[in-house]
Order: sequence, then structure tokens, then C-alpha cells
Amino acid sequence: ERDSENEERERNRLRRFWFENFRWCFSSEGVLMVAGRDARSNEKLVKKYLRDSDIYAHADISGAASVVIRIEKEDSPTEVTFREGCHLSALHSKAWNAGIGSVGAFWVTSDQVSRTPSSGEFVARGSFVIRGKKNMVSKLPLEGAAGMVYVEGVPKVMFGPEEAVRENCKGPYFRIRPGRRSKTDMVKLVSSELGGEMDQIMSVLPAGDMEVEKVERTSE
Repeated sequence: ERDSENEERERNRLRRFWFENFRWCFSSEGVLMVAGRDARSNEKLVKKYLRDSDIYAHADISGAASVVIRIEKEDSPTEVTFREGCHLSALHSKAWNAGIGSVGAFWVTSDQVSRTPSSGEFVARGSFVIRGKKNMVSKLPLEGAAGMVYVEGVPKVMFGPEEAVRENCKGPYFRIRPGRRSKTDMVKLVSSELGGEMDQIMSVLPAGDMEVEKVERTSE
């Protein structure tokens, strides 16, 4: 019986969700936000997973992740979530390695997003035409955080805006910003302190060098 319990626990620990094919984060209001990894991934994400009820966000810089904010019937997101979706795109953008302190971004409703160019326009793979007014968000800092969350009881290390991580993670977490330490070294450190699989942590952190700072939580 104990063996079967251990097997069940191991199966649970290794369980993967569809959104782990992308980068992801839950907003501080509990809404799933999913980000593309590259041009091909951006295209797949928007084509397959952007629904009528969802919000699309993108940093105001080329080479950023497309973000789909997945709004379910029970969700009541506010601009807090939309801003965090914008921030997630900025964190997974070329700005991370460019030495830029902060970037702007925008969010729109799903019906404003199209792959169809106007006459004479060309739309590259992973890019989209945005029609209508963009809701702009400015000065998003290139600083995020990583902490342990439980998704349907399964432990996962989540990376995203610090306020989202602080709200969703009960234990200590790491503040993460661009730096001079290798990503591999930082993944080892986060894994040893928080637990979690190194491959899983590697898959959620931004590409590039970084520095980390542990934030202890006082019990409330």
C-alpha cells in the first residue's frame, strides 16, 4: 500500500499541464496567463488557445512573448491582471538582455488580434495585426520573481511579476532580475532552496543571465 502511495505521489509530482509547453504564470487574481517561447510558439499559442473571452498582451518591443490571459467564467479579472499579463510579456522579451530598466506594453481584447494583414502589409511568423485602440501600460520593470505554487495539488515553480508570485506562493520566493550569473547556476540555486525539478524551473525563467535575491516570508 505504501508503494502505491509513493507511486501516486511520484505521478502527481511529474504531472504536466498543457500550458507548460509555453511559459506561464497565474496573476495575483488567480487568472492563468500563458506566454509564447518564440515566434513559432507565439503563433501556436494565439491560434490554438486565444478564445473570445480572453485578453491578448504584448510588450511594446519587437522580440517579446505574446501573452494570452485565459479568462474563465468564474474569473473576474481587473486591470491588475491585464497589467501583470503585460509585465509577463516584458519579462520574456529581448529587453531582458538589453540592459533596459523598464519597457511599456499593451493589452487588447481577442477580437482585435488578427493574422490577416491590410493590403500591402506583411505579417511575419509569430506576429499579429492589432486593430483598434491599444490599452497602454508604461514603465514595467525588468524584475520578476519565482516561487513554488500548487496547480491542482501539483508543485510547480512559477515565474512572473513579483506581486503575482507573492500572492500565489505561501513560502519564500526569489526576486529575479537581469545580471551576470548564468541561468543554469541560478536554476540550481532556486531548485535547492525551493525544491522543484531543474528542467521545469529552467523552462519558466527568462532566457539570459540573471541575479537572484531570496525573499523570506513571515507567517501571518
